[in-house]
Amino acid sequence: MSDVVSEASSAPSLSDVDDDDDDRHRVVAGPASSARSSRGPPPLKPASSSRLTSPPPESKPSPDVLDHAVDFLKTRDGMDKMLKLMRYAAALTALATTNAKLSKLERYTALTRKFLRLGRFLGNAKELRDLSRTSRRLSRLGATATAGGDDIARQRHRASVTVNNLAIACQGVQLAYNLLEQGNWATRTRLVTNERWKRTFSVGANYAELAVCFFSAQLHALALRDLDRRAREIADAMEARRRVAAAAAAKGAFAPRRRPWKKSDGVSYDELDDEVLDALLANVARERWTRRVNLAQDALDAAAVAGDVVGGGNAFQRPVVVGALGLLSAMFGAYDKWVATAPASE
Repeated sequence: MSDVVSEASSAPSLSDVDDDDDDRHRVVAGPASSARSSRGPPPLKPASSSRLTSPPPESKPSPDVLDHAVDFLKTRDGMDKMLKLMRYAAALTALATTNAKLSKLERYTALTRKFLRLGRFLGNAKELRDLSRTSRRLSRLGATATAGGDDIARQRHRASVTVNNLAIACQGVQLAYNLLEQGNWATRTRLVTNERWKRTFSVGANYAELAVCFFSAQLHALALRDLDRRAREIADAMEARRRVAAAAAAKGAFAPRRRPWKKSDGVSYDELDDEVLDALLANVARERWTRRVNLAQDALDAAAVAGDVVGGGNAFQRPVVVGALGLLSAMFGAYDKWVATAPASE
């Protein structure tokens, strides 16, 4: 983050070197040389490097599964989900085989996951800062939407405000959870040995995680509702397209030509090509599936942490149930992060 200032070098520049090369290849003035140059053709000068045609650049190979896996493991979330898979798979296998080494592996991976969360609250603080800026911007836009008298604009503005407020609440409790998890890591490593602090960190982290699951599920549910609306609009546009094409074919006329998709077009669905509508509908279907996976993960995590919050040796505190819930949640979370790190298609 510091600027490096360097003094100008006294070495000759590239232009000076090129000029010196040309002078070395130039014919030196003299009687014999001038006579030769007057009787015959002038000597050929070597082609300069700037005139040489460079080979065409090689096309970059498209990313494959190995590139995707490397990108996935380079992220902190990807590594966390793989460790979570390892932890609960080892826990369930240890219960079935009574293997002490697998039990140790489960404890070590749990401690490693807590170590990876160190400093993660800074990301939540950054998200809160960005969301607060969005909130101020939405408040300014709200006055414009109210003054315009457009019901659709006011409805969309209210929906945006609701989503932004839920995101602020989710990031806030997630920041608290990551801070408390740092305390849990300190107690696991015996940096903090006070029993009162141990219980405070543990109970506080459980309640914070339960709140994270609640707000996250609300956000995914709203996103699913918006995706359902978009899917219905695209399906209605495709059905209207088929009716227009059938009516045009009955009259012996041609159906109107549609435009390809561009992000800057700002056109409605009924003005787009059939191929574009099919691609948009496929994208919406993939997003809906991902949101459902996120909802299932939130439900599994909430069920697991609710057992710790309630206590009393309930069914959700049984080791087999905890391991099964954790393994399923890890699988859903790994899928979500795998899709999020997928390379962009060419």
